[in-house]
Parts: sequence; structure tokens; C-alpha cells
Amino acid sequence: MICDIIKTMKKVDLKFNFASLQVSLPDQAGESVLAEIFKEREYKISEAAIAQAKHPILDVGAHVGLFSLYARLLNPNVEILAIEPEEKNFKILKENIKQNKIPFGSFSKIMNKEHGIKNVSSHNITYYFGIKFRQK
Repeated sequence: MICDIIKTMKKVDLKFNFASLQVSLPDQAGESVLAEIFKEREYKISEAAIAQAKHPILDVGAHVGLFSLYARLLNPNVEILAIEPEEKNFKILKENIKQNKIPFGSFSKIMNKEHGIKNVSSHNITYYFGIKFRQK
């Protein structure tokens, strides 16, 4: 159960761009991504572009939402769409959004060619379940 996983997860407090965040990290991969984004600043060259973005930012393969949180702290006005197909990671992503009170759209993508796109909206978060792909 995801609830059991969240209870055993590592919670990390961090400060970035004059803001404080608390994030849940499920494993060492999460800790590595956190270090890459917030400590090593692997996206530093993109920070000006993110801060000035007017069009939506897509975080494809969002994992637990660390890049999305990073982008939100750099640009509080741009729409951010986090797309994560792994249900466990997506639930942690939603928890990271909730515990930091940061509104942005999030997507859970599960391919289902029979049912197409289904939306459920709640509290400024839109979830998409099922994407219908066209065949060539």
C-alpha cells in the first residue's frame, strides 16, 4: 500500500529561492534527484528561461515532482504540468504538492485505447487517466 510507503519515506526540508519546502523521498533515487536539482543545480543554466516562461512548463517523467517544485519556486505564475505514469511516484508527487501548498496541474497517464481521456479536477489539480493514441 502507498500509505505504508509514505510512512517510511524520508522527509527532507530544504530552502531554495527564499522559500522553504518539505519533500518526501521514497528511495535513494529520489535523494539523488534532489541533490542534482537543488544542491548541484544541474538546471542552473535554464533558470532565467524558467523564471521568464509564459507558456506551460512540462515535467515529463516527473517522478515525485522535484523539478516541478523547483520550477514553481522560480516562476510562481507559469502553468506547470507534471506527467508521471508510475502510480506510486504520482501519489508521492501529489503529497509533495499538498504538503507545500503549491497549486499546479498534474497528470497521471495510463494508456487505455478503449476509453480515451478521462478528467477529474479537484483543488486546482487536474488528473488525466487514459490517453487515446491515434494509429497511423
